[in-house]
Amino acid sequence: MASLLVTLVFSWWAFRDTNWNDQWASLRSANYLYVLPYLGVLTIIHVCRTLRWGCLLSGLERVPFRPLNEASGIGFMMLLVLPFRLGEFARPFLIAQRSSIRRSAAMTSVVLERITDGLLVATLLRVLLFFIPAETPEVRYVRLGSTLMFAIFGGGLGFLLFARWQHDRAVHLVRSTVGRVLPTLADKVADV
Repeated sequence: MASLLVTLVFSWWAFRDTNWNDQWASLRSANYLYVLPYLGVLTIIHVCRTLRWGCLLSGLERVPFRPLNEASGIGFMMLLVLPFRLGEFARPFLIAQRSSIRRSAAMTSVVLERITDGLLVATLLRVLLFFIPAETPEVRYVRLGSTLMFAIFGGGLGFLLFARWQHDRAVHLVRSTVGRVLPTLADKVADV
């Protein structure tokens, strides 16, 4: 319901000054053959993301493509339905039902995926900034944003590597920091 409300509010905001007659004329004159290559590219992206997740899970268990694709397809759709990317929790839950992989282990693979994606986007953003004139006033905000992305996702990757290397210390660190504020959340994070 919250996702629908957010969609409605932002749709109203985006289209509040729209001339609907011009919009309708534009839609009628559009060439919809371009939708076919778009759907093809979208399918390739979905298959690549599914296979990438399968590779991340392969250290735990080799999951056949069909159950992996089912979990990925439903999980990616849930990203659109649920607000605040809560749909990310659907894939680990679904793959745990379709394999012997624990939900917490599958969730770790999703976290690693998000960290990798975040670092890649921050890197691409930094590369693209080389092609924008430095005197543009908004560039400093974009540069600051990319630096923050590096710090957040790089810190997440550093913590995952630390947790892999020093498992007991990482669990203790989570329980002694997050556990002071949210003990039940700390237990769940420490389990992951």
